Amino acid sequence: MVVTMVLITMCMLFLLAVIDYIFVYVAGVFCPFFILVLIALLFVSIQVIIGPWLVKRSAHIDEDAEQRAKGNPFLVKTVQELTQKAGVPMPRLAVTLDRDPNAFVFGTVRDDTWLVIHMGLLELLNKEEIEGVLAHEVGHLRHHDCVIMTVASAIPLMMYVIARGGIEALRSSRGLRGKNAGMAILIALLVGAVSYLVYLLTQLMVLYLSRTREYYADAYSAEATGSPSKLSSALVKIMTGLSLETDHEHPKGIRAFYVSDPVKAVAESNTYKQRMNEYDLDGNGVIDDNELEKAMKREATNPWRKANDLFQTHPNIYKRVLLLRRIELEMDTVVVEPLKE
Repeated sequence: MVVTMVLITMCMLFLLAVIDYIFVYVAGVFCPFFILVLIALLFVSIQVIIGPWLVKRSAHIDEDAEQRAKGNPFLVKTVQELTQKAGVPMPRLAVTLDRDPNAFVFGTVRDDTWLVIHMGLLELLNKEEIEGVLAHEVGHLRHHDCVIMTVASAIPLMMYVIARGGIEALRSSRGLRGKNAGMAILIALLVGAVSYLVYLLTQLMVLYLSRTREYYADAYSAEATGSPSKLSSALVKIMTGLSLETDHEHPKGIRAFYVSDPVKAVAESNTYKQRMNEYDLDGNGVIDDNELEKAMKREATNPWRKANDLFQTHPNIYKRVLLLRRIELEMDTVVVEPLKE
């Protein structure tokens, strides 16, 4: 995750250096590099500051949502126990009336984070499964994912804004005549093309980062609850619940905040059934040690499935279930040796 963040930052600095070169050596306009860096840092800072406010507005979090959370002793007690175990501050809780089964955390300040639970999640899952999901979200807090993803996602957004600016400048320069017109078109074309290429590259890195943080949060949930099956059962139910929804216009804006990608829930549900039937070689409905080992090897050596993952915000549910199953088997085989005198 650290390496990915460094690469994303390097891509940003590379683009700024290219833009600086274009302005200085192509357009003949002096443009100090540090000024461009300061503008970029300002853009990222604004994103970090207003990001939580935008999420709060999009998720319809209000005082009523906070009161619903406070009125649920199970939620409050479970989150308190999980945060104490994780060594992170207790987040502010909110329960929204959204029927999609989901929970997510957001916030950029360690002592001012939110854990939001949709009413649909509380209605669909049992208490053990809810605990698994809450532990997953606390795992995000423990790993500082809120800040990391807010900063990381701001960089490709900035690249996209620059690319769009170059494209719009290219359109507006078509009506110009003379030598200046040719120079303006060249600058707009170069800035727009390079910016868009860097945007695609950094966006792929951010998506990779998003998938990685989901795996780590899953692993933390398994460790914190001591039972990976709590989360794996919850993931399957959440995926199934989302696949039955017909209106996904709302979640598209904050799909990265969902436990499972709501936009691809139907396709994921079909893929999950297909893969689990494929890996359950004896057809007994359970993935045992040998079947799990073969499944993991097949996934690791299949380039087409790896390529398909590149543009996803979340890992496929069946991969997450396989990982949790692997952790469960490892937990079952751990032998605790007695302390020596």
